[in-house]
Amino acid sequence: MRDFYRFQVCWHPRTSGDEALQLACSLAAIGQTTVQVVAPIYPSDAPTGTQRFLRSLSHKLGTATPEPGDTAAAVRALGTTGLGSNHFATLPAFSVEAADLLHAVVEGVTDPQALPTTMVVLGPEAHGPQTGIDPDGFAVQVVRALQLPVAIAPQGYPGSPSGIRRVTCTFDGSDASQEALRMATVLAQALDAEVRVATTTPPPLTEEETITRREPLTNPLLETGCALVTEWSGADTISTPEPDWAMQNEESSAEARWLPEELVVLGHVPSAADNATWARVCTAFGVPMVLVPAVVG
Repeated sequence: MRDFYRFQVCWHPRTSGDEALQLACSLAAIGQTTVQVVAPIYPSDAPTGTQRFLRSLSHKLGTATPEPGDTAAAVRALGTTGLGSNHFATLPAFSVEAADLLHAVVEGVTDPQALPTTMVVLGPEAHGPQTGIDPDGFAVQVVRALQLPVAIAPQGYPGSPSGIRRVTCTFDGSDASQEALRMATVLAQALDAEVRVATTTPPPLTEEETITRREPLTNPLLETGCALVTEWSGADTISTPEPDWAMQNEESSAEARWLPEELVVLGHVPSAADNATWARVCTAFGVPMVLVPAVVG
């Protein structure tokens, strides 16, 4: 039995880019999935006298732009991504009042109007393109507050109308990475996607061995991860992982044959240097990332 996935994303007409919506719709393009949009209203949205006059004038001229909390505009924004209406949640959008984006995300999931949420989708504000995911930053705070996985769209993410076709999970053999790999497997089943297992530390090789090696060297960690995916997916096999590839630096990342329809589930807590590398790679290749509660802690 494949799990049903519900994705929730915040959209604000003045502060939100398109990346988070594009990722939410890419995730929900295929399979047993729906998207629900939260339209937040922040204290800073209260108009001044001049702003009220200008808004009144724009309404009379027919040039009005969407206002914060406008659920109809949020649904239209969702529709412009090309997502089929059958993937809209039963209540496709609702509004919340919140102090900031963090509170809007948390309140959106816990609001009585919200459908049970499987994953929260964030935009590039959740990580820096050069520095990566801050251990005390926005994305990690959301994961810890909600105990839900969080998907993060990189800057300029264009979306994938054909959906997510492959889920790559970094695996180091730890209990946390096993939980991440299990989640990646379940998610891939819901999305009708393949799973690929990767490591961030390669098997030890001397320079001479690297030069003379003709056949890819199988990493035991990758073999273990691949076996787990096969076990969890059961008779409904969804993956043919590639146990000959390890991501450990930017050079190998460039050789990873990223797909435009790729998603990376982080099965480890990146170190400072590794984190920055991942951020640059994911931004350069337009690869969204997923943080899971087991890894964040």
